[in-house]
Amino acid sequence: MLSGHGSNKTLFYDIGHQIFKQGPELPGRGGKAFCGLVEADDILHVVAQVEDGDFGTTTTTHIWRQKENAWDVRRPVNEVNIKGGQFVTSPDGGRIFLIGGMDATSREYLNTIFELEFRDYPGGVSWQWIRTGSTLTVNRAWFVAIPIPGVMTDC
Repeated sequence: MLSGHGSNKTLFYDIGHQIFKQGPELPGRGGKAFCGLVEADDILHVVAQVEDGDFGTTTTTHIWRQKENAWDVRRPVNEVNIKGGQFVTSPDGGRIFLIGGMDATSREYLNTIFELEFRDYPGGVSWQWIRTGSTLTVNRAWFVAIPIPGVMTDC
């Protein structure tokens, strides 16, 4: 998914056809966003973290629910307005993590790692960010992170 600064338009990349297609508009005026994919209940969800306040001081998590053709919007992550973090999806595609970033209010760089948890309930699925017991060794924001297989590391 691509989205631009100050725009609520999105583009989804169709791997099979190797083209970008117009995606669903983000609620509000849009802003700087980062995104990832996660599978829950055999449904692939697009997860986007969007700066949508004045000067990026408010962030929201948007989850595209393809079945309902709608965004589910929550704010903020555990009461912290995180911007400049990074999403990493687990190798099996069933879990997604928000790592690092900057607290948009205090401007403090973070070492936190949150996991997006989906829970079934009668009539649907709910979700929330849960702080994991792990942290980054160095606080960081605006960086690139990718999952690597365990055979590529000795830690």
